[in-house]
Amino acid sequence: MRGTVKFILLSFLLILVLPPPTFVNAGWLSGWSYRIPITVDNTGNSNTLTDYQVKIVIDTATLISQGKMRSDCGDIRFTDSDGTTLLNYWIESGINTASTVIWVKIPSIPASSTKTIYIYFGNPSATSQSNGDATFEFFDDFTSSTLDTSKWTTAGTGSYTISGGLLTVYDPYYITSIVSFGTGFALRTRVKVGPADTSGVCIVMLSAYGGTTDNAENRTSPWIYSTSYSNFMASSGNGSTYEVIQYPVPRDTDFHVAEARRLPTADYFQLDDTSELVGNYPTTTSRYVKIYVYSADIVVDYVLVRKYSRPEPTVSLGSIETPNNPPSVSITSVSPLSIYRGNWVTIQGSASDSDGNVTAVYLNITAPGGSLVITNGLANGTVSWSYNFGTSASATLGYYSVCAVAQDDQGGKEHAVLFR
Repeated sequence: MRGTVKFILLSFLLILVLPPPTFVNAGWLSGWSYRIPITVDNTGNSNTLTDYQVKIVIDTATLISQGKMRSDCGDIRFTDSDGTTLLNYWIESGINTASTVIWVKIPSIPASSTKTIYIYFGNPSATSQSNGDATFEFFDDFTSSTLDTSKWTTAGTGSYTISGGLLTVYDPYYITSIVSFGTGFALRTRVKVGPADTSGVCIVMLSAYGGTTDNAENRTSPWIYSTSYSNFMASSGNGSTYEVIQYPVPRDTDFHVAEARRLPTADYFQLDDTSELVGNYPTTTSRYVKIYVYSADIVVDYVLVRKYSRPEPTVSLGSIETPNNPPSVSITSVSPLSIYRGNWVTIQGSASDSDGNVTAVYLNITAPGGSLVITNGLANGTVSWSYNFGTSASATLGYYSVCAVAQDDQGGKEHAVLFR
């Protein structure tokens, strides 16, 4: 007797669309509205730079006037290449100007290559995280009323005061850092002569000695004020021989930013934006940061020590970016809604992206019991798409669910709309 042939019904059930989730793109700092990619170019340097401080100059005045940044720059943040790992930074000068100077400490800059970091802004509730101590090897901007004894020692019969973030040192006095630094570092300071400048000398330098001992051959100084010379000076000494070099800047009573950069082969000096000077008597001997006055006073805004390699990386800023809005995707039809095992069903839908382009739509189909029978099946088309699903003769009976996933062209991130 011939047996009876039985057809088993396999059903697809399409129910309501769940409310769309709120997406924050992977690679975007949550809570911030804007960012600018910064390319750090180290192609000219064969050394990998670790925890290296890089200077960024950015026009914050325009961003503030456009309502994109807080007026105090308090919402500035920097991240590493992944867009989310925060980096330490310090705002040196120029808040709400066309040339805001910011130093960023970058964990790793590859040798003979480039890398991208990001500056974020556009968070009205954020407060400044500018932090010189976390950014540099040594830092003091004199925000307390007394010297930090974990950083400095003092000697001499003079005195000092700290007021409004400025250290004023009165003759004769010597302030020396507790730690010392060898080559591969740079001393940077913002400084000016104090009220008593009739016949004296004041110096911010790296010195081989602390206390009141100091000889010219033991100095690496980016800034010397002396009434014996008409210009500001720098000095390079190797312990036995030294030279004094005059900047093309007449001596005055204004603040200046000076930097001494030490390498085993030479010392390099710069005052403000003038041309770099070369010192011919370098040494690899470790030296201390020292503030020295004799028959003069000195006013110091800040002192810092950073890492130094030559040539230094250069930076370039890209265009403003905004968060990627996720694409939307919908399933418009499943035909037929019910099929026999071994037959085919066609799933159709649409997708769009408000700030980019949909590059692909994928389908995930789940069998009764939760096992995936189709994983990332590529649909035919993007804006309007379709997908043909063929069941097997041994397919599990019951109701199946369909999940459509749209991918956009901004970072290749996926966003799903789920149907059950």
